[in-house]
Amino acid sequence: PITIESLASATETSARSLFATFKKDRGCSPMTYVKYVRLMRAREILLDGSAETSVSSVARKCGFRNPGHFAKNYSIRFGELPSETLKRAKRR
Repeated sequence: PITIESLASATETSARSLFATFKKDRGCSPMTYVKYVRLMRAREILLDGSAETSVSSVARKCGFRNPGHFAKNYSIRFGELPSETLKRAKRR
């Protein structure tokens, strides 16, 4: 799991500085940005939609431990459930 402490350590900055920089440059907290990146990656995988792809496997692969939370966050971000994205991709 990615934590504020691990990000601060990796960037050799303090957590406070990390928050300030993200707020200034990205308009959000570091963890909000991490979630955004994970959701974008999940969408890419779902849109590839191979026969063996499942929503739960994509959620795990992208760092979401709870499939329900993943589906809720995905739906908020993209306006549809991850299962709908996957169904559409598999129809192609």
